Amino acid sequence: MPGRSGLELLDQLASIECDSPVLISTLYDEETYGIRAIRRGVSGYLSKTAGKKEFINAVEIMLDGKKYLSANLMQSLMDAMHPSVVKSPHDDLSDREFQVLQRLAAGVAIKHLALEMCLSPKTVSTYKTRIMKKLGVSSLVGLIEYCLEHRLTSKQEASRIVNQR
Repeated sequence: MPGRSGLELLDQLASIECDSPVLISTLYDEETYGIRAIRRGVSGYLSKTAGKKEFINAVEIMLDGKKYLSANLMQSLMDAMHPSVVKSPHDDLSDREFQVLQRLAAGVAIKHLALEMCLSPKTVSTYKTRIMKKLGVSSLVGLIEYCLEHRLTSKQEASRIVNQR
């Protein structure tokens, strides 16, 4: 979604007390984004690679007032509850850090990100430093590679960053 992430849009919907059912359909990693979307109160979550029948089924379930999660996301949730599952470093990012990570990976400059988030550029830089430390990377390129490897950004967004340089 150009200009903002789906998670940011969910936050905005929550702030206006939108009580309509919301179905998220995305190509991003279901485990990471799905859990964060569930925390924000979505009614349904499925991958854009899902077939037409699954999409229709999800909508019908939601119209009955129930929640819909893809089989992959359900498995991820079950796995995450098991004590032996090793978490990814990005699972430990705060929501704000994750939001900064998404925008940096989408090629948004620190100065513009600061304006978007109503923060100072220094604060955004501090977030970037903390994120890089938590993810074990030492450069913006490393950050983008991490995001691509963990399906936190698309190749299209990453190539846009490379083309800007």
